[in-house]
Amino acid sequence: MGRSEPQHLVLAHNRAPGDIVVMTAFVRDLMLTHPDRYIVEVQTSAMDLWRHNPYVTVAKRRPGARPNVKYLQLDYGRGIRDQNYEPVHFLAYFHRDFERKTGVKIPLRLPYPDLHLSAEERNVSPLSGRYWVVLSGGKSDFTAKVWEAARMQRVADQLGALGLGVAQIGSNDSGHWHPPLQGEHVVNLVGRTNLRDMMRLIHHSDGVICGITCAMHMAAALHRPCVVLAGGREAWWWEAYVRENKGLAPVQHELKVPHQFLHTIGLLQCCQNHGCWKNKVVAINSDKSLCYHPVQRPEQTVPLCLDMISETHVLEAVMKYYTDQTLPPISQSPQSQPTAVTQAPAAAPTPPPAAPEVVPRRMLDLFAPAVATTPDQAARLAQLQQAVTTAAQPQPAACQTPKRNGGLNQQLQRKTTASLRLPASHPLAKAINDGTVKFGVNQGAKLEGRPGQDASQPPKVAVAPGAGTPAVVASDPRIFDHEDIGGKFTACMLFYGPEEYHDLHRRCLESFLNTTPRERIDLRVGSNALNRKSLDLIQRYVDTGVITKHYRHDTNAWKYPVMREMFYDPAHPITTKWILWFDDDSICDRTPAWLNTLVHHIVQNHQRDNAHMFGAPFVWTLQAGQKEWFERRPWYRGKPWRLQNGIPSPNGNKILFCTGGFWALTTEAMRACNIPDPDIGHNGGDVCIGEQLYQGGFRMKSWNAKKQFVNTSSVKRRGDTKAMPGTPGHGAVLTTMRG
Repeated sequence: MGRSEPQHLVLAHNRAPGDIVVMTAFVRDLMLTHPDRYIVEVQTSAMDLWRHNPYVTVAKRRPGARPNVKYLQLDYGRGIRDQNYEPVHFLAYFHRDFERKTGVKIPLRLPYPDLHLSAEERNVSPLSGRYWVVLSGGKSDFTAKVWEAARMQRVADQLGALGLGVAQIGSNDSGHWHPPLQGEHVVNLVGRTNLRDMMRLIHHSDGVICGITCAMHMAAALHRPCVVLAGGREAWWWEAYVRENKGLAPVQHELKVPHQFLHTIGLLQCCQNHGCWKNKVVAINSDKSLCYHPVQRPEQTVPLCLDMISETHVLEAVMKYYTDQTLPPISQSPQSQPTAVTQAPAAAPTPPPAAPEVVPRRMLDLFAPAVATTPDQAARLAQLQQAVTTAAQPQPAACQTPKRNGGLNQQLQRKTTASLRLPASHPLAKAINDGTVKFGVNQGAKLEGRPGQDASQPPKVAVAPGAGTPAVVASDPRIFDHEDIGGKFTACMLFYGPEEYHDLHRRCLESFLNTTPRERIDLRVGSNALNRKSLDLIQRYVDTGVITKHYRHDTNAWKYPVMREMFYDPAHPITTKWILWFDDDSICDRTPAWLNTLVHHIVQNHQRDNAHMFGAPFVWTLQAGQKEWFERRPWYRGKPWRLQNGIPSPNGNKILFCTGGFWALTTEAMRACNIPDPDIGHNGGDVCIGEQLYQGGFRMKSWNAKKQFVNTSSVKRRGDTKAMPGTPGHGAVLTTMRG
């Protein structure tokens, strides 16, 4: 039986050149795995990258469909999501996409892309001497990937002091920004190279210094050293060419020249377990994908994760390639490099500099022979080697990160080193260095009632919403005596409205009393313009001693003034550690074990997370004028406004808070933050409390987010609606309150 004809494939992808470099690995592995099964044609952007590629039969664009040809668009978009949950490298994701679309599994056979040079490109260097290829800028659509240009200049200066040249490359197309590096040892090739020139420059260089960009992938393909300024935007297992990367399994150990990948995954809340994937450090063209922690430097705003990478980190990583003998000593000529490079015939020798302290113009005369390292340069090299190996900085071994609890970053079991620390002058030094400022609120945190295995565990009781409330659930009272609870709660309830709401008031009060141990509760009730039947109900409980005090107002004195009256009553000061707040439409009919569950949640999180408020988390977007109002309050401490996820940021405009229908709050935080603010009337108090806690250094914790324990807002909103603080009309609210 004769062999079947190979299938003709047209593989397409039309994104950035770096993506096409990565795609070359898949084409290589496809043809190595099935050499007779396919004929491959590519239709991509950056077609020059396919020149001299032996695995591509035809590499040109042909319009229109052709018979017996299968067209396949390769993508990696799902990989950006998948890599949050598993260690997968960008290089391997085109393989996975092909399998998903065809059912044919193609293994990753080599852990680097596949670029091919011509004989001339391999043998003739475009520059003389030893040099590093450097990219000091980036594109305007991804400013969150760009390191500070001033630091790159200092790195270039140090390279020049060692007798190394610098070849600066980059595009001068619209939207690209590459601030020119200065120095006689620098050749500025920005806008002067195409992709083939770029490959040739990298092949003949000592190495590359860049961010996560096309040059990094080229360096991996051409087996050249590369120091990658990664920060925390993208996870190291998705991008790093290092032998420790399980995303390149099972061939990760076949990397010929591993990269030095300087990242901050695990060092910041915004990139704790994976990359943030934000685009910009400041808003440009209405792009809302903004860095959580932009840092303003004299000439440039950079993300905090890149700001944490110093020149010393970069120089130490560069020097590692010399000290581990990946590269020959700097004093040797390029002919000594252990790579298959044949120097082009040299031009007439260039006279050496007259004075040894002058850095030679090593990069200006093409094909000039290398100039020997001067004694002064050798001394500087020795000093730098000593400095970078003894500096009080973390060792930038390939892809380092400290251990962190939870998330994929921990699952990958990386080797740990010392944490990066910020200088004391840094705007977020305190938060990063000593951890006293905690970023974010865990919006998804919740503790469902767990079945009790002993008397200290809350029982698991299922009660349908709206069903009658059973008797108080029996539990070991010792759970209330934990030091974080203090033995007793102060519960405050506020009732409002005409007789049509009497049944609501009764359900609120009695559902609470039927699910809480009487001896563990100090119950206080406030009322605004309350009907007679509800007043009589409250009075009966006052007479029997169940309610400690009734704060009665025959007219509507509004919510937060009455709350303040209850919290700061000199005749009946609050003596418990915790306060429970109930609006009158919050009903304890979800589960009789709600208070036991809350107690356990407090014990688990109060000390560990500095959590002083528990409730259903919400986010408020500040309206015009509200920032100014908050910033004038005496409790405001100048902490930056936050983003949707709770991260402080100069771009922030959010307040995180617990909804006002029910919450638990420490008396300590209430007094320290002067909660509620005395200028809050009826609306916006819960938002204000959230900001007061944050400014005071206290955290919130999610509980009852799905109303699974306390049925909040059980009826439609009713009563007065007043202007919130900092909005038009709030002045009238203050006048009424003070009048």
